[in-house]
Formats: sequence, structure tokens, C-alpha cells
Amino acid sequence: MLAMDPAPICQVVGYFHGIAKDVHNFASRSPELGLKLETLEVLRNFASQGGGARVISELTSPTHNIPSPSWFTWTYNKVFNNGYDLDHLDIPRPSVVLEDQLHIGECWEFSGDRGQVGIRLAEVIEVSHITVDYIPPALISEDGVRRAPKNISLWGLANDDLIQNRDSRNASTFFVSDYVPAMALSNNNFVLLARVRYDVFNSGVTQRFVVESSPLTTDVVVVLFENNEGSNTTCIYGIGIHGNISRS
Repeated sequence: MLAMDPAPICQVVGYFHGIAKDVHNFASRSPELGLKLETLEVLRNFASQGGGARVISELTSPTHNIPSPSWFTWTYNKVFNNGYDLDHLDIPRPSVVLEDQLHIGECWEFSGDRGQVGIRLAEVIEVSHITVDYIPPALISEDGVRRAPKNISLWGLANDDLIQNRDSRNASTFFVSDYVPAMALSNNNFVLLARVRYDVFNSGVTQRFVVESSPLTTDVVVVLFENNEGSNTTCIYGIGIHGNISRS
């Protein structure tokens, strides 16, 4: 029988032991992450870019430090660059809020304390929950903490026959582009699904909120950020939209 060198096996065992130790140390340094994993039920995120969701630029606030484009530049980027300004690739775009991983400093930043992001969901769903992600205060600067969102409202696109006796706004009130209407939404309305308050000082990287209004089936939502913790810009790390797939 051939003798086997134990060194490679020991290296493999040591490698995985090191991974386990790193995970344990990371959880120990940031108990908020452990709390999130232990207490939140896993729900499918229909606002995940990896799952097929995308940002609707016409319903999304401009990114901080990226100047408003001319009509020609806006049209060119929309047609040839999927809406991206290739001159500012170092600045995170709104689509970062649809990514599944959080990294310190990789957030979408808009000017002021009020802004919005429009999202085309991966499926037509009956919306049940919204989640908001941010980095724990212990891991970021005081300026970073002040950029955290606070009061947030969730709006869903609805047909006219679904807006009776509900808080609603014409879709045109959410347009941020001066050039073209967002898709063909101008004859539709958004209804209020939830008003929530994100508390950056509360434990948990992700805070989940129940949509308590009457159920609405939609695949287009607008998340409206109404204020923050005291900064002149606002950072958004992650948004999740959850619910049940509509079979109708």
C-alpha cells in the first residue's frame, strides 16, 4: 500500500478550520449580524438584482455628485449604456441597493434627506414585507450614521379600479426625469402600501416591516425616503421587497 503524505490533508483541514474561526470572530465582533440571521425568517427578495429585478431610472432620484445630463447625454446613455453615465463609474449607482451583499462604503447616495428609488420587481407579487439594510453604527463613522434613512414609505403601482378608499398618487408625481415619462405609467396610480421607520441604532443589519394595508398585486414599486438622521446626503445600502407570486 502506498504511503500518503499527510501534509496536504492537514493543510485542507487547517484551511476550513481557519474559515470557521474567521466566521466566528466576525459574528463576535458584530452581534447585529448574528441576530439578523437567527431571528429573521428567510423570505424571497423580489427586489434582488440577481433574481431579475432592476431599477427604474425615471422613478429614481439622481445620484449625488453626478451632474444632471443634457437631453442628448441622457438619451445616448439610455439607448447605448443601459442608462449609465460611463464618466462616473467609480460612484455606486442606485442598482447597488438591489445587490445581495453589503459592503461598507458601497451604498447609493443621493443629495438631501429626501429621495426615492423605483424598482421593477422580478415577479408580479402580492407585497407582504419590506426590508431595509444598513451598516451597524459601530462599524462606520458618525457621518455615515447620519446618512442613514429614517422615515420611509412604500408605494405600489395599481390600476384605477384598485385605488378606491386608498391613499394614492398619480404616477406622474413620482417622475424624476424631465425628458420622457416612465414607461407608460402616466395614466396609472401608486397606492401607499406602508409607512415605516428605520432605526439605525436598533440591533440588526436588516430591519423588516410588514405591509399592513390591503393586499396589492404589482411588479412596480417606489420606495420613498422621507428623511435621514441629520446629514445633507442620504445613503441606501439595501432594499428588499417580499410577498407571494400572483398566479392570476
